[in-house]
Amino acid sequence: MPFATVNSVRLHYQVLGNRGPWVALVSGARRNMDEMRGLATLVANAGFQVLLHDRRNAGLSHLSLD
Repeated sequence: MPFATVNSVRLHYQVLGNRGPWVALVSGARRNMDEMRGLATLVANAGFQVLLHDRRNAGLSHLSLD
């Protein structure tokens, strides 16, 4: 599982697809990236690279109240 640290917050992310233009899909409210995985798979299969991530305080990303 890949993680990136942004402004001291550890964020969990995933990239689907390995060619084509980039697209970022972001879930709403405090939901994790699983909510967008079905759509992300369809977009990746259409020839895009899709970035998904768990927002702060959701899924496997760290809690941050700042």
